[in-house]
Amino acid sequence: KINIFEIGLYLPGIQSVLNGEIPYRDFFHLRGPLELYVPALLMKLFGVHIGVLYSYFYVGSVLCLIFCALIAKEVLKSRFMLYLFVPVLIGRTFPRVVFTYWGGMRYVLGLTTVLCLIKFVRTQRLNWGFAACLLSGLSLMTSVEIGVCTLLAAGCVYATAYSSCRSMDRKFPGKAALSFLGGIGLVLGVFGIYMIKTHSLVPFLESVYAVVFKSNPTFATHLTSSSPRTLLQFWAAMMPWEKSFKYMTPMYLYLFVAVYLGLNLRRKKLDDTNLGIVAVAGYGFALYLAAFRIFEGGQFETAVQPEKILLFFLLERVYAYLV
Repeated sequence: KINIFEIGLYLPGIQSVLNGEIPYRDFFHLRGPLELYVPALLMKLFGVHIGVLYSYFYVGSVLCLIFCALIAKEVLKSRFMLYLFVPVLIGRTFPRVVFTYWGGMRYVLGLTTVLCLIKFVRTQRLNWGFAACLLSGLSLMTSVEIGVCTLLAAGCVYATAYSSCRSMDRKFPGKAALSFLGGIGLVLGVFGIYMIKTHSLVPFLESVYAVVFKSNPTFATHLTSSSPRTLLQFWAAMMPWEKSFKYMTPMYLYLFVAVYLGLNLRRKKLDDTNLGIVAVAGYGFALYLAAFRIFEGGQFETAVQPEKILLFFLLERVYAYLV
């Protein structure tokens, strides 16, 4: 049994790529070109079979858990909290229904970008910043949604670092700008040249515009989901007696994280670990808001993975304060 929407979205595009057609110029695709080229390459290597695509999605889902654990290892100070975090992460965020036909590597790219950002602010080494922005560019070419979330995470980290001179040396702004321009410019430059030569750049930009501004009215997810659509509905959903309240609890967690980081910034106690938390929170919050198009979708379970990291970080801080 083939899932009509998700697998039906990929298989025709992959078949077209295998036939030598160019995405966007010859056919429309909902997300970025890398989302088709990578599984098409895997099918070239392992056989043109739907099982390769299923395996691709499953491996991506597992890698998301692994990279979340690696990020948690960077920001959690105790092994006890890390070991407690892992089963909760798996039990609460693994996309248990759609893991064989949805997700893929686009979420892995987002989490890997966050991990590189954390390494960058800790080591202040240019190669980690370059890697983060390179992965952010690859995210943009895989899924505009994930790419924007990674860019927002990087922006939050750099802006916070600039306002906290104690944790950064004087050369950090130049390093950040250089790594950002180098990584993003390399990916977008290569793809831009390729698209110009294949006459697919303008159709690609048109498809991005259509997805960003037209997809929600076209796919009327509000008919099958109770997710809030207006600011008033959003505020009402945050009340404990509302049916949708269980989906809104991450919002309170992000509020607590913002207060915690704000107090540390005010007291000039913002260290490398806190800057790593800024990266996780910036990426996770953007991903969480993007998942509001439908509550019960796999993207919502995946979007709360960064939130679980922040939850255990706050629990660890509370425990340390009590001790």
